[in-house]
Amino acid sequence: MTVTDSLATGITCAGASEVTPNVIPLLGPAGSDTASVTCTGTVAALAPGATHVDTGSVSGTPVLADGSTPALGADGLPLPPPSDTDDAYAFAPATAGVTIVKSLNDDDANTAPGVSVVAGSPVTVTFVVTNTGTAHLANVTVTDSLATGITVLGCSRRRRM
Repeated sequence: MTVTDSLATGITCAGASEVTPNVIPLLGPAGSDTASVTCTGTVAALAPGATHVDTGSVSGTPVLADGSTPALGADGLPLPPPSDTDDAYAFAPATAGVTIVKSLNDDDANTAPGVSVVAGSPVTVTFVVTNTGTAHLANVTVTDSLATGITVLGCSRRRRM
């Protein structure tokens, strides 16, 4: 019996040789203690929010207990090789989150009474926006109740008000 997978690598089966770790030398008939074997492999890690589907498959040659004499069917002919497949689906959940920290003249101003500014002087407003989730964010929009003309400068947004 040979075990393969569309994405898994390094498939090894209990009782297989090191040379062909995904080939099971002899699997016993249904109901016997040797009818099942466990095989393991590795699939590459998924990025947050990603999905994948892969197919495992197995095939083998029907033989007698000696492992080489073909097993014959009711018609006296060798049995056709059986095979099976099984799909596996996986996803890596993503998270969405964002924070904004607003500063006036480079001072965090989120606690009343706020920062002291010179009357009649423009105030530089800075917004530091950080993606705190694992998903990318598109069309991120920064608004403010007083500041206008907010523009992107690198990773932060600054504008005089």
